[in-house]
Amino acid sequence: MGKWKMILLLPFAIIIVLVSPMIFLGIFSTIHEHKEANSQEIHEKKSNEYLDLVSKILEKEFKLTINKNLYKVEYVSMMSNNFYVPQTYVMQKRTGDIVYKSNYLYSKNPEKEKVLVRENDDSFLISDEKSYYKENRLSLLLAIVDRLGFRGYVLNDLLYDKSKGNDFSEIEKIFNNYKKGEIYRRCSGGYNDPKDYLGELENEDVEDSKYKNTPEENGFLFYNKILDITNDKEHDKFLEEYGKRLRSYFTKERNFEEIDWYEFMKYNNLKPRITFVFENVTEEELESIRKKIKPYYNEKDLNIILKTNS
Repeated sequence: MGKWKMILLLPFAIIIVLVSPMIFLGIFSTIHEHKEANSQEIHEKKSNEYLDLVSKILEKEFKLTINKNLYKVEYVSMMSNNFYVPQTYVMQKRTGDIVYKSNYLYSKNPEKEKVLVRENDDSFLISDEKSYYKENRLSLLLAIVDRLGFRGYVLNDLLYDKSKGNDFSEIEKIFNNYKKGEIYRRCSGGYNDPKDYLGELENEDVEDSKYKNTPEENGFLFYNKILDITNDKEHDKFLEEYGKRLRSYFTKERNFEEIDWYEFMKYNNLKPRITFVFENVTEEELESIRKKIKPYYNEKDLNIILKTNS
């Protein structure tokens, strides 16, 4: 019996001896690649390359130029399905996070205000092999527009523009009287999906929603056409038409830093949604605060939505 055990085990021993050098080389190669991928020098080089690439894409496809000195692309460490994603890069203002006039305008998720340029795959940036890559790049454009330009305008300018019916300074005073807990702007989720940011656009009525899928968390609302978003065909048609509208705005040469964001908003039928979360509040108290703040913002241009975290 002992002889048979040895005979049965012998082939496995041979396999281990034969395969182990391959395993060793594989492990060594993986460690080397991981070390190289995480090299600070490599990351800086790739960051600059991606900033150049994004700049070229914007100029070539959308006639849009950016001042590259004002932005930076950085490597970020991300995990997906419990594995590290080794080649992920985000774009943001060189000065760092956006500085807001009011403490109420900061979010607990600052990643939502940076642009995810690449997540382990840059095919849609460098290739026209697949037809939908063009739409992916349109999504990237919209993410850059929102995160690095339009959103800052809305929260730091439009909200305070009395000539347009807004005075957030007065809303701040009303918020200041609330003492039961923290108030913060909701901005859920992490980085945008660079390939599907266009799909984040919402197109349903906020106050009257029957779908209850927290539409208020997005910054934009295509409000001239309310659709049943449970109908995939209608939703896809909406995004297609919206994409055409967005592209038409960028058919003439523009400088990103000189865009008239109010004109952009009106042309593209965008209506910002700004959601504030109140801690330890009843619905009756929220309704009272809603009534108090209504005179201080123009509901035709934007929605200010108050929610409770309970």
